[in-house]
Amino acid sequence: MTRINFQELFEHFRVLIYDSFVYWCMIVRKPLSISGKNRFTVEEYLLFEESSLEKHEYHEGNIYAMAGARGPHNEISMNISTLLNNRLKNKGCKPYSSDQRIYIPDISVFTYPDVSIFCDEMSSWNNDQMNSINPSVIIEVMSPSTRKYDENEKFELYRRILTLKEYILIDSISVYIEVWKCNGKDRWELKKYKRLEDYLAIRSLNVRIQVKDIYRGTALERSGMTVAEPEVEYGKNKVSIEEYLEMENKADQKHEYYEGEVSPMPVNGITHNNILMNLIGTLKTLSKGKSYCPFLHAFRIYIPEHTLFTYPDITIFGSNLIAYDKDEDTIIHPTGLIEVSPPTTGGGLNGEIFHMYRDIPTLKEYLVIDSECVHVESYRVNKKGNWELQEYKKTSDSITMESLGVSISLQEIYDDTGLTDAG
Repeated sequence: MTRINFQELFEHFRVLIYDSFVYWCMIVRKPLSISGKNRFTVEEYLLFEESSLEKHEYHEGNIYAMAGARGPHNEISMNISTLLNNRLKNKGCKPYSSDQRIYIPDISVFTYPDVSIFCDEMSSWNNDQMNSINPSVIIEVMSPSTRKYDENEKFELYRRILTLKEYILIDSISVYIEVWKCNGKDRWELKKYKRLEDYLAIRSLNVRIQVKDIYRGTALERSGMTVAEPEVEYGKNKVSIEEYLEMENKADQKHEYYEGEVSPMPVNGITHNNILMNLIGTLKTLSKGKSYCPFLHAFRIYIPEHTLFTYPDITIFGSNLIAYDKDEDTIIHPTGLIEVSPPTTGGGLNGEIFHMYRDIPTLKEYLVIDSECVHVESYRVNKKGNWELQEYKKTSDSITMESLGVSISLQEIYDDTGLTDAG
């Protein structure tokens, strides 16, 4: 019989509850206001940071307080720093803790990664060693309060660093690690680790570390605990899946369902709709005679692992549509998905939706098309079974959609939107 260490279990959930509270307080990152002023120059930020006891980020003239790390977050950060320091001796690379500030010049961002690794000689901005500009690897330890930001906004910022080879995300409440590796200009490949017995491979550093050693000293090392999606709770503001499907099949407006909550899908803007019309027209023409077909808002998809029903902008299916056994209008196995950003999910899932989409076993391709500038992110499963990201930023670029076996240019996507390469 397995003996349960209730003290460890209590500590795990105590930290989880605290971080969840912090998360809800930080859903909207609010910039600081100092003496009635909320926009600052780089020089003002650096002067303020030099005299501050806390760390702050700087982005587009705003100063943001950074969330304080605690508990497992600190233990994991110390573990990975120590392990890398030992493995990288005499290899020309050196890890630095969260005290090292990173500067991204072309977007004027200052931030403090949990761990940053520099190979060869560290370069600094403006002859200030505190403001380094050329990390090779960045590691962030995710808490509930920072997970969405680390996985999405920060990754988008870090991709602007020309020297960056790998971006690693380590979860602090479950055994879960993501590694995004740069495979060339604007191409990123995702590899995931979910077991303590796995070995994390940091390929750009030629280093392998057992996942168990990263979580050493935490409750996760002893329990191997993973955090499952919460079950649906029925109550005053919750409905069952059956109730949702019955209401949705009678409703005039589409609604999304997530963990018992129902939210109306938002109305799209003119540019958003122009892009969708361009896409569906071109894709319909190019896919004639092929075994795959794109549909515009035609189907509701269901992801059982996350209790999510939603309507992607464009859904691509193979020759056989597989319906959810409780509702023939709901499909469960799409091959490709396309969203025009801001994402059209109604339940506040903007930063989490791709994380959920990746649990669709048949999904091979996911496109995110920006409706405010010429920018497309293409995620696809490569031959090794890993997700790979490639970015396109010019109207002269063309995207090969492997789920349809067609190629479409950004010029066709952004036709009649007024958006150009210059923004």
